[in-house]
Amino acid sequence: MEITLEGPCAYFEKLLAFKTMYPQRKDLVEEWGDKAGSEAEYTISCGPFKLEKWTHKSELVLVKNENYWDADKVKLDKVTYKIVEDPNTASNMLSNGQLDICAVSKPEWLEKFKQRDDMTYVSEFEPSVAYQFFNQEVELFSNANIRKAFALAVDKEELVDVLYYGIGEPAYGWIPPVMKVGDKTYRDVVEEPLKKLQEENPDPKELLIKGLEELGMDPDPSKITINMLEGGTDPETRRFAEYYQQAYETALGVNIKAEYVDWPVFLDRVQNMDYELAGMGWMGDYDDPMTFMDMWMTGSEMSNTGWSNKEYDELIKKAQESLDEEERLECFKRAEEILLYEDAVIAPVIYRKSSRFQYNYVKDTMKPLFGSGIEFKYAYTQDRK
Repeated sequence: MEITLEGPCAYFEKLLAFKTMYPQRKDLVEEWGDKAGSEAEYTISCGPFKLEKWTHKSELVLVKNENYWDADKVKLDKVTYKIVEDPNTASNMLSNGQLDICAVSKPEWLEKFKQRDDMTYVSEFEPSVAYQFFNQEVELFSNANIRKAFALAVDKEELVDVLYYGIGEPAYGWIPPVMKVGDKTYRDVVEEPLKKLQEENPDPKELLIKGLEELGMDPDPSKITINMLEGGTDPETRRFAEYYQQAYETALGVNIKAEYVDWPVFLDRVQNMDYELAGMGWMGDYDDPMTFMDMWMTGSEMSNTGWSNKEYDELIKKAQESLDEEERLECFKRAEEILLYEDAVIAPVIYRKSSRFQYNYVKDTMKPLFGSGIEFKYAYTQDRK
């Protein structure tokens, strides 16, 4: 197979690991049509395992793929994924041995499992960040100082502990700690822009008042009411919204009204700029800062803030075309400074981490940085009772 590029792309090889680049059997995809990937019989695999059974909303059973190129190194004959929607039910199943591995985030289960000597806790950075963002077509958020005030209003350390139960790290930058430019880890060599902004502005309320005055609005924050759009109606979404609501009101003295809608409605409203303040998360697709930075270029369908910056666009375009890793690093550094420190387009809050427990008899599992789930190619069990 040969791929011809329109121009230079320093991160092209990393793009190949993204799921949209996975190989497909054209003949079978065309034959099956909409059925492709919908059942075990309509799913083909080229990895270490193949899908043998799929009981929807219950379980998926994978068996060793005898045709895999490296099959001799695959030690497991079968892997069963249980589909369990309720976190407490899943944790109970792990506790009584019905599961060997399970994601765990509830504090009561975290503490319980950490006290057991037959389990191992694994928590790793993900290429993911949660953030708040602002509609700059709304008069209030058209002002950079007001956006900066909101970006600094939330105590990130407290937020990580309260909302995420300590699973994650406070985000003062947009690009997560695991991302690399060439052989350099980006966050090891580039300071997080929001740290500088916070040092210069210890009281975000002063920034808010300054911004209100610049807009010619009443400088009294208590007279402002902002609608915060939330993409969910479940108790967990409400828990998050109530925290942000209290944080903004306490630090800035404004009034926050939370509006809860289902996720599809949320996405539609954000796409159509029908919001004032909202929040979501972003997961990178490949190991290069570009997967976090090109989404804010002018005209990007992922940038629904009304923001546009010519210098930013030029920097990202330069980083897309350059093969010089040092030059690319400097482009990303300057672009991130514009995005967060100068224009406060978004307000990152946490670099997210995975969190799971597995029994000690489970060996050599891996969680790829990109992609979903756990990799079992080299996994095996030893001394399982």
